[in-house]
Amino acid sequence: MSSRKKPLIGVSCATRIADGWGTFSSSVRFDGLNYAYTESLEKAGASVMIIPCLKEKESLGRILDSVDGVLFSGGADVAPRHYGEEMQYGLLNVDHPLDDMQLELARQTLDRGLPAFGICRGIQVMAVAAGGTLYQDIKTQVPGSTLHRSAGDISTLVHEIELSEGSLLKGIIGEKRIWINSGHHQAVKDVPQGFAVSARASDQVVEAMERKGPGFCLGVQWHPEGLYKENQYARRLFKAFVDACGDQARAD
Repeated sequence: MSSRKKPLIGVSCATRIADGWGTFSSSVRFDGLNYAYTESLEKAGASVMIIPCLKEKESLGRILDSVDGVLFSGGADVAPRHYGEEMQYGLLNVDHPLDDMQLELARQTLDRGLPAFGICRGIQVMAVAAGGTLYQDIKTQVPGSTLHRSAGDISTLVHEIELSEGSLLKGIIGEKRIWINSGHHQAVKDVPQGFAVSARASDQVVEAMERKGPGFCLGVQWHPEGLYKENQYARRLFKAFVDACGDQARAD
């Protein structure tokens, strides 16, 4: 892959059930992706491959053979059975096939040491795949929590976060505190072994985590893809990830 001009980044899909496709079909399951992810990656210098909701581990492995990094995108809640809990009040829609696929994709990505970037659901998938747990619903499980699920536009800055000193994230952003958008009701509760908290909100909810040691393995709870056009910190995040994927491509 060293001859490739741009790093190739795989992005995990989201899914939805749409209206019927043709006369004999009542509903169709679609794999897709918010264009903001691909646009942000392309503007940062990457080529993009959307990874569909596959069932075969071998198929995921072959895709990982061909990419230089993986972005785990946002989407539905992660089913609590994957981190040893029963469903609690406040849990919203889950997608079991997508959970199974993305958790396997995350485990293989982490095992290979490929650059990985998780956004919203993506940080949660990475955490659960590595042995962490989640708050199923922040509002009911974190007393006095701040607003994390804004009804405003994705470009609206909702609350401030504090970045951990010495973290990869702070090195990329270059600031101690920044304002972010926010559209989630779940969050990482127990950070998995081998990872560290990179940022917290004022209510101490985890807003970012990263894998300890070298390389780029970072998850954020907000949506930098929704801020890319106007926000320098969002652009720095995508640039750092794409640069890490470029290093991976040259190393191969």
